[in-house]
Amino acid sequence: MRPPKQRRDTRKLILDAALRLFNEIGEPDATTNHIAEALDISPGNLYYHFHSKQDIARALFDRFAARAGQLAAVPVTGHANVEDLWFLLHSLFEEISAYRFLFRDLHHLLRRDPALRRDFERLLERIERAIAALCRNLAGTGAMHATEREIDVLAEQLTFILTSWLGYRSLLGMPRSGGESQAPARGAHQALALAAQYFDPPGRKLLDNLAGGYLDRAWDAYNAAAL
Repeated sequence: MRPPKQRRDTRKLILDAALRLFNEIGEPDATTNHIAEALDISPGNLYYHFHSKQDIARALFDRFAARAGQLAAVPVTGHANVEDLWFLLHSLFEEISAYRFLFRDLHHLLRRDPALRRDFERLLERIERAIAALCRNLAGTGAMHATEREIDVLAEQLTFILTSWLGYRSLLGMPRSGGESQAPARGAHQALALAAQYFDPPGRKLLDNLAGGYLDRAWDAYNAAAL
């Protein structure tokens, strides 16, 4: 019998390999045989840890949800500032990009797994509440000029962008690899441009500088990788 640590390591390796394949070729087109071949293990060894590809996808969602949930669970205390909104949005985009198959193949995954749909809805509700709470803090300090209703609408719009950005870019023909390295920066830039209307000129300028610098660094990393 394998020692417990080795079993855990194999499980992690399977999830890591599946994540790479799902992101590269899509969850519907990646099979458990592809994952086993990528790790040079037998299909039986893989099925010892996961009974189906659906179980693997579910485990990857759980891992993503834990990371995104941590970001959404950070309490808003004291006086929030523009950088806090920027940090929350671009950090969420980074996590979404790392698990981008969940969003590119979302309809396929949810149609197959009703329980996943419920958990996905709960996660998005947590994210939307976290964005709204941060915006209310910003409005309370005078850094942001928005009514309660405007904040609720903005939080929903930003959550929509978070959820839909990768699918939208994929629809426009963005490659599954390479170009996607810029996706978090471009998505965060779009989200912050939407939020900027509620800030004074200095706040808008700071948001633009933060988003622009991040986008420039993403382009530099992409160009360096292409050399």
